[in-house]
Amino acid sequence: MPSLNIDPSLLPLLVDLPAGTPPKGVEANFENPFTLAPLVHSIGSIFVFIMLCFVTARFYYKIFLIRRYTWDDLTCLIATLGTIEQLITASIISKAGAGTHQWDLKIGQIITNDFLIGGAAFVVSTLPTMMFAKLTFFIFYLQIFRPRPALARWIWAGALVSTGFYIATSIVQFYYLIPGAGQTWISKIDLNPNSPSATVGIVTACFGMASDFYLFFLAAAGIWQLQMQKERKLGIIGVFATGLLACIVSIVALIYRLQSKNGLDGTYQLLRPILLIIIELAVGVSCSCMPSVGNLTKRYSKQFSGLTSYFSLLRSRTYRRGSSRDERSQPEEYSGLRGTGDSNIHVDQSAQYSKLEGGELMQLQPVVTSGNRSRKWEMEAAVINVQQDVLQTREPRPVHDSRK
Repeated sequence: MPSLNIDPSLLPLLVDLPAGTPPKGVEANFENPFTLAPLVHSIGSIFVFIMLCFVTARFYYKIFLIRRYTWDDLTCLIATLGTIEQLITASIISKAGAGTHQWDLKIGQIITNDFLIGGAAFVVSTLPTMMFAKLTFFIFYLQIFRPRPALARWIWAGALVSTGFYIATSIVQFYYLIPGAGQTWISKIDLNPNSPSATVGIVTACFGMASDFYLFFLAAAGIWQLQMQKERKLGIIGVFATGLLACIVSIVALIYRLQSKNGLDGTYQLLRPILLIIIELAVGVSCSCMPSVGNLTKRYSKQFSGLTSYFSLLRSRTYRRGSSRDERSQPEEYSGLRGTGDSNIHVDQSAQYSKLEGGELMQLQPVVTSGNRSRKWEMEAAVINVQQDVLQTREPRPVHDSRK
């Protein structure tokens, strides 16, 4: 559908006409048309909620724990607010008709302020939000890789090129979508998938995908040069590799944009790239919070592991005191070594139990001795061998002769 250069005096006559011609064999449905709007409300909200959880954890760590702020916190906050604005705007234009087949809409529905102004606001605000999301990564990389001048120069170059590109494309989209002096919103709407604004969108999608891969390889190159074990390097690179999810979303969004260039259903094909843009922004902002979330998790996991060890110690002490019914039913020679006359044997065998972490107690089985039906506790051969190995590997203490 080309740009709607409609004489305002004719609008009362056109508002009830279909906005598009249905394909052969398809009837227009103006009462209850099929729409993709629930996808934005459900999937988009889920990804934005996950993003907000990561951002909350990031700022909790920065504000209450380390009490230190950097410039990437500011860019992350701006990108977060921009992503929320994208979700709200997408919900508005989806209710106005985006995501619905064009032949199921009337002209009066696509010339409302919600559709026109909301669509223009979404496209114009997407690019600055993308810019701040990318800058969050570049600033963070400069902080951790500053001691390496060669890598820092590549980071600076990427940050400058990215910022310049998004500023330029934002100005271009502003020119194509925002009415100037003597123009109206109706004259600016263009649902043609081959419009200049749509072409700029494809270019920005390609650049965003390339910049995502560039950010990942910068992080991988910088981490690989650090002096640490190879396994740890791969683990840290794996954390940064979560940013490749944004690359995958960018690729899918680009595919939908290219497919829409050959279509004539502008309103329906408009919503899927919009949803993918929201997901890409939410994933990008969440990935930028991964280092802070990792430090926060490590901090509280130590406390949790300490609490777990404390309860394990309490349980092991209770077990050794004979609180278990099986242990109380054992004979004295294995039941905690109680009642043994030789205290040295008690200490020696208790040390063996401590070294084997109580595994022998689990191997005690009641067996019937030959010629007698009485039950007697015996240890399995495997455990006895383990005890022998422990005794054999125990190094003898050197004997010092006091007469020397």
